[in-house]
Amino acid sequence: LCFRGQFDPSTHTTGWAAFRFAIKQYQGPMFALAQGIVGMKIADEVVQEAWFSVMKSIANFQRRSALKSWILTIVANEAKQG
Repeated sequence: LCFRGQFDPSTHTTGWAAFRFAIKQYQGPMFALAQGIVGMKIADEVVQEAWFSVMKSIANFQRRSALKSWILTIVANEAKQG
């Protein structure tokens, strides 16, 4: 899985297809986590900001954790900042 032109043979997905796959897989857990931290009112905004951060930082993802864990950490950090 890679958003920026690289290819991961485990998912056979690149670019926008990878991003759409990630949204489908992780949007629900991201929203649930954000809602648990900041409440329903601004959870959508937190998730949107988290996706921006994911897109900016995906090239730096070093696979020391699962992608889902990395993304949810970003959500938690965004929620705590907001």
